[in-house]
Amino acid sequence: MEVQKKVESYLTKEFGQIVVENNGWINIPYQTTIVTISCHDYEDSVVVRISGLINRNCKFKKDIYEWMAKKNLELLFGNITHFETTDGNMTTIQCNLLGDDLDHSELTTALLIAGLTADRLDEEFQSRFGGQRFIDGHAQ
Repeated sequence: MEVQKKVESYLTKEFGQIVVENNGWINIPYQTTIVTISCHDYEDSVVVRISGLINRNCKFKKDIYEWMAKKNLELLFGNITHFETTDGNMTTIQCNLLGDDLDHSELTTALLIAGLTADRLDEEFQSRFGGQRFIDGHAQ
């Protein structure tokens, strides 16, 4: 996949050594969170999804959706999603970029915005809904 190789090259140039998971996903730790970059075929194009982890395994409350709706109105870039996983749930900020003409600056700026936003929101979310920030499960 040409876009995948381009993404890997840009991220290696930006961060040095990166680890590419078996599924092609790349995880970049950022402050208290982690940002995941993945490439997905979409019709005749490739979409690069950037996802910053806000929280995982919170106690579900319907208020989460009200909180998300308010925050999504404030965001200028990306959107907050909450979804079930095989081992609990996750709340993330996600944005998608078309990969066909992706450049280094566009990718790293989107990654930075996702990381900054997730890092800014994770404590607020955790104080309201519980769960775990990335750093809580990966403390040194």
